[in-house]
Amino acid sequence: MSFESALVIAGAIILSVGLYYSFMIVSILRKQNMAIAWIVLTAMIVFFLLAFVLYALQTLGFITLTIPIESITAFVFFFGSIFVLILTVVNSRLFIDLFGIRLSDKEAILKFAKFIDIHPFFLQSRMSPEYTITCDACGKNVKYSIPDIVRSHPNLERGVKIEEAMGTVNYTFFLRHRCEGAIREIPVTHDEKFEYRSKRASRIL
Repeated sequence: MSFESALVIAGAIILSVGLYYSFMIVSILRKQNMAIAWIVLTAMIVFFLLAFVLYALQTLGFITLTIPIESITAFVFFFGSIFVLILTVVNSRLFIDLFGIRLSDKEAILKFAKFIDIHPFFLQSRMSPEYTITCDACGKNVKYSIPDIVRSHPNLERGVKIEEAMGTVNYTFFLRHRCEGAIREIPVTHDEKFEYRSKRASRIL
């Protein structure tokens, strides 16, 4: 067995392990309707694995390909670059979703006001500059503001839940904070005047 064949076989084994984990990721994300990108990545891993296997069989003398090895290598390089691009985009979205986006307080207030359909002036006149709660896990005080909620949730539908009942409106903010080496999310409820009312049990993301 040549050195090149050994490398290709080792690469195929590594890809097989990666394929196993990609199937796990797809099964998790499918429940959240977020699996499309990872389905594409999984299909590309299958393509790479097939190319590795064909290359190994060719170099070991088990088959003779009519397609030149150079062409297979070129395809692997091309689709490899697409794979890296998709993976980078997926990870960037993941990091934004976990760590939030950069917005000034003014920009965040404007975005939140538009989301709940209220004039920014009325929003600022009702909300407090800062709120404080105690984490139910670590026991530390956690300070937050409405702009903080907006920054940590680029997709506000995931960060703010609006509930209307009996002519009143309540807002549940999903507050995130670092807790004992992990990111913990605490649901906190505010009334229509944006005064703090209650919190529910937190969870680790």
